[in-house]
Amino acid sequence: MIELHVWGFDGDISIVSPPCIASAWILNLIVMSQNVPFRIIPSNNTHLSKLNELPLLFDDGMQYSGYRSIVSYLSSRYGNGNTIPLLENDKLLDDSLISFLETKLEALNKYNLFSNSKNYENYTRKLFSKFFPFPMMYNQALNFYNEAQRQVQLLGLGETKSSFLNFTSSGDNTQTEYFNGELDEGAENSKAISGLHEKSLMQKSEAKKALRESKSSMRCLILAEQFLERLEKLKAEQNKEGKFTFGDLPSAGDILCLAYFSSLTHPSLPDRFINNFLTTNNSAWFRSYLDRLRDVQFGSPKASAFRKPTGKEVPSLFNEVGYWTGLISY
Repeated sequence: MIELHVWGFDGDISIVSPPCIASAWILNLIVMSQNVPFRIIPSNNTHLSKLNELPLLFDDGMQYSGYRSIVSYLSSRYGNGNTIPLLENDKLLDDSLISFLETKLEALNKYNLFSNSKNYENYTRKLFSKFFPFPMMYNQALNFYNEAQRQVQLLGLGETKSSFLNFTSSGDNTQTEYFNGELDEGAENSKAISGLHEKSLMQKSEAKKALRESKSSMRCLILAEQFLERLEKLKAEQNKEGKFTFGDLPSAGDILCLAYFSSLTHPSLPDRFINNFLTTNNSAWFRSYLDRLRDVQFGSPKASAFRKPTGKEVPSLFNEVGYWTGLISY
């Protein structure tokens, strides 16, 4: 039986990993018509993978890590199913689309979940208490946070002041806001001379932080619009009839794109600034994305396809200690 390990909990794949969502969608679309049994396990356990990443697919004693590897294996072993068959040139284009999504939209998704204060404090950080037990949830949340800050810098959504004399961990000093150079360094380093003065300094600091984050969020919105418009232009350039880039059925790139779109505009987010912006300014192609998303989600795996992790699949403190002492191997 095929087994797909993903980030998530209670039969729900988390938006912290759109590739996990896309892997579940394409797995169901490819094997559904062949009645091939499969299970999706929200294990959150990267130790299971030789590459230490999820999504991870097991089949016939072999493992395949990452969306691209999973798609390649499924299409070669089980055919195209309900995804579109592509000519060689279109395959290259679709592969390039996946690379674009895994860098550009991945960074946007990380900003939306980890650098946006409201979303991180009220949504994303709370997810890790569902992914991991105490005290692992704190360490893993921090690891994700630091990695996210490094990724968003690729799009100019963060800035880290570095030095050849910096002996601290780069993740610890990562700034989540934009335009760090606009700080009034004199005010930031001021010493409070009274309780009232201290309160005033704190208020100024919070105001500057909010301003920097607002500017960074504006850049995020501009990039989100540019990237999604570029993808719409790519679809138009193919001159193919149908809703998707290459025709009536989705390609692997289409499915991953819609997984990112779904994550960026997810209704569970406290701050849906990306969704609100796209809804207001781009109603025509925003509706087009929603239509395609509904088509793909219609073929999403059923609840019966999920199972809970068992044994050493569970990222428990007991298993973690056993892993580091060599008593448990993966």
